[in-house]
Amino acid sequence: MKAHPSVQMKGAEADWTPIQCTDRECSHSLMKAPHLHCPFCSQDSLFTEEILLKAHYVQGQSPSHSSHWRQTHHPRGYEQTDGQQPQIEYQYACINDPSQSTANGEDEGSKEDLEDETCYTEHNLSLLLQEKESLEKTLEEERTTWAQTEHRMKGTIERLRTKVEYLSNTNMSLKQQLSMMHTSSLKHLTNDSENQSILQELLQHMSEEHTQLLHHHLAQLRLYAQACALSKSAPEESAAESTVLVPDLADQSQDISHMAMMSSSEGTLGNMEQTVVMTITSEEDSEPSATSWITPEILWDMTP
Repeated sequence: MKAHPSVQMKGAEADWTPIQCTDRECSHSLMKAPHLHCPFCSQDSLFTEEILLKAHYVQGQSPSHSSHWRQTHHPRGYEQTDGQQPQIEYQYACINDPSQSTANGEDEGSKEDLEDETCYTEHNLSLLLQEKESLEKTLEEERTTWAQTEHRMKGTIERLRTKVEYLSNTNMSLKQQLSMMHTSSLKHLTNDSENQSILQELLQHMSEEHTQLLHHHLAQLRLYAQACALSKSAPEESAAESTVLVPDLADQSQDISHMAMMSSSEGTLGNMEQTVVMTITSEEDSEPSATSWITPEILWDMTP
């Protein structure tokens, strides 16, 4: 029967004897019966006979129990790995002196425990250092990425700020231009209305002047008709009287007298008077704009 790997030493083998459980806090102690536990299993594993516990340890001793441990070579000894829980590892240093007895087992066990703790601490320290390096590298990458993102965002914000400022200035300029156009349009409309009112006043004034001139000419024609009636009895006296009665028409009297000499009939004078009256009537009924054809030259020609 092979010894358990935990007590196997290089160059020699020693038998391992199971020890009964003496723990008072063990739940199986209530059975009031001797029992044994596997030191590398949980306390739920219970053995009532030593042979079964040895068969549990040693490979190939029992068909119902497979080998619980496997042994691999390690630079510092033999490394035992739990087959059921491979994440748990145990290391046992090998004693190079085969002549050393097992009486110093406790001292060797304490030394092995210290060495195991040292190895475990070194292993954990190396893992922590690796994890620290990985975290520092990840942190440096994150800082670099964040710096690039921040720089890119600052550039985008600056471009947006410039664009907003340009749009604001353009908006203000367009608003000023629109206000100026609105003011100019109002002034233009106001000037147009003022010009229109002035034109209406001028047209009305010209219409009144034209009407007065027509009435004046009608009065002159009536006086001339009376003069012509008197001239039948005394042509020379009538000519002199007409000149005295109408002193304002000194220049036109000669033409009118010439016309009277050519047409001395009363029907001709009546037709002229009727024409003047119709002209005055049509002038009063028409719109002020109808007299727009009257020019200063015509008015000048019509003045006595």
